[in-house]
Amino acid sequence: MSDKGSSLVENSALDQRRRTHFKPVRPDDAEFILSLRTDPQLNSFLSPVDDSVEAQRRWIESYVAREDRGEEYYYLIMHEGRRAGTVRLYDFQFENGIRSFSWGSWIIPAPRPKGLANVSLCLVYKISFSSLGFNRSHFKVDLRNLKVIELHLRTGAERLADSDGDANFYFWPKEMKSLWARHKEALVEHEQY
Repeated sequence: MSDKGSSLVENSALDQRRRTHFKPVRPDDAEFILSLRTDPQLNSFLSPVDDSVEAQRRWIESYVAREDRGEEYYYLIMHEGRRAGTVRLYDFQFENGIRSFSWGSWIIPAPRPKGLANVSLCLVYKISFSSLGFNRSHFKVDLRNLKVIELHLRTGAERLADSDGDANFYFWPKEMKSLWARHKEALVEHEQY
């Protein structure tokens, strides 16, 4: 398997010397990821998965092939050398001069280090806009997931019309400066500023 995804994205978000950074998911991470996705306290708003480490490993192997083609990226959120969560960039769209991506599978179990959710959110946008060349994020959040909807509204995300039980959003690079300013303390603490 290749680590092409990490070489494609030269960014401090992937710098393992940082207190908090992203690391590309690999098949050896299947058990950890499955434990997150099958945890009833974490999976209320996630799509269901097969409750098998081997099935998760196979899914990750197919994901690595998509990563090698530059179609999506799946990361472990690393904090002080340990796996602290996951996040995925996917559904890359290129039309009318707009390069857009969606993101999700954002799972950070308790106990969460202070500021880690905000830092990981900032790193998603840093990688996507600064390194991958996207100029918009499009994503949806289950309407029942009020905490995450509020979080995205506080980041400056633009809420679109709701559909099929989801709140739909755009996030634009112009919002990055204020997002980073709002989370400067956490970004410094996590060695990302």
